[in-house]
This record gives sequence, structure tokens and C-alpha cells, in this order.
Amino acid sequence: MADVVSTPGNSSDQNIERYYVSGKILHRGENIVYRFGKITAEKDLTSIFDHQITTSMGWGIDVLKSDDVSLSLEMGGGYRYSRMKDSEDEKATHEGTGMLAGFYTYKISPDIKFNQDISFELGKDSQILRSRSALSADLTKKISAVASYSLKNVQADKGDNRDSLLSLGLRYRY
Repeated sequence: MADVVSTPGNSSDQNIERYYVSGKILHRGENIVYRFGKITAEKDLTSIFDHQITTSMGWGIDVLKSDDVSLSLEMGGGYRYSRMKDSEDEKATHEGTGMLAGFYTYKISPDIKFNQDISFELGKDSQILRSRSALSADLTKKISAVASYSLKNVQADKGDNRDSLLSLGLRYRY
């Protein structure tokens, strides 16, 4: 998954620019429990961090799985590298992390779907909560309209930051 947000403001301190890239590998057996590995990289001009790179591994369980509803929960641990913004010595922190996540999908009709994803990363120096609610409607077999609301809340020893984004767009499937 890749996410890029850029919004110009009236002054340089009002500019919003964020880059987020993540990759995830799942290993599923024949039961409802699976293992995963995940890596994320983020650069956010509104955050106190210049950039962060996180790796995590863990276990997940499919709590609900049907044609209309699915709910998966994940738990794991990992490592986070964070470089502080505007530090004279370009200080970086290295910390172990714990991770909890939930992924819910509800198919309202054959063409309309609701998704709710939430995750919490807990580290010694910072804690990050991410939430994304999305409603998508298939316009054709390849194109969907998507409305989503994302929230990111960072609590860190060096300062806190809360960021939200409402977006409307089109998704193309190939």
C-alpha cells in the first residue's frame, strides 16, 4: 500500500505533506490462525519525526469470515527506527514495539462495502494510533467510488500530534 498526501497552505507551516508505504506478507494454513510480517516507512511534515521505519511480525486470527462480514485481529512485536525532525545532532531512536490491529469488512449490498481498520503501535518513546473508515461503491466491474476518513494520533516523549483526513476518490482494479 502506498499513500501520498500533499496540501498547500498559506504559509510553510500550514503545508501538509505525507508519504506512507507499507508491505505485508501473510502465511495462512488451513485453520483460522495466520502469521504475518509487515514493514512500513513514513515521512510526515506535520509530525515531530523526520521519518520512521517500522518492522513487525506476529499472529492473526480470522474471528468472523463469511461472504458478507469479516473480522480479523492481529497481535505482534517488532522494531521502530525514528529520526527526529530539526534535531541538531540528527538524533535517531531505536525501540522495540508491540502492535495490535483489527480489520472489519461489511458488505452492505453486492456493490457497496464498508471497511474499518484500526491499529495501535506501542513503543518506549512513542505510541501511534491509526484508524481508517471507508465506504466504497462499485460503479463498474473495474472502478469504485471511495469515501474515507483517516485518523493518526501520535503520542511521543518529544511532543504529540493528531492528524485527520477526509478523502473522496476513485479506485481502479485490474
